[in-house]
Amino acid sequence: MMRESNVARTSKSSSRKRAFATIPNDYDGKRFVRQLRAYLNGSYRLSVRGTHRLPSAKPCRGFTPLKDAQSLNLYLDPVNLANRQMTRWNG
Repeated sequence: MMRESNVARTSKSSSRKRAFATIPNDYDGKRFVRQLRAYLNGSYRLSVRGTHRLPSAKPCRGFTPLKDAQSLNLYLDPVNLANRQMTRWNG
C-alpha cells in the first residue's frame, strides 16, 4: 500500500523537468529565455522560476520573484495536446 502512494506522488512531479539551471538574470539570460520560447516545440510549456535572492531583496515565502532573483531555473512541462484541441473546439 505504501508503494502505490509513493508512485502516485512521484509520477506527478516527474512530468516537470528542469531543463536549465542557474541562468543569470541579466540581459543575456532574458534574451536566451525569449529565444527559447520562440523556438520551443508546441508540445511543451516553459516555466521560469527565480533562484538565489539578491542581497538587497526583501524576504518572502516560497519561490524568489524574478525581479529579486540572481539567477533563473527553466522547467519544461509537457502539454497534453488532446485536451488543448478539445478546449479549442468547446470554446
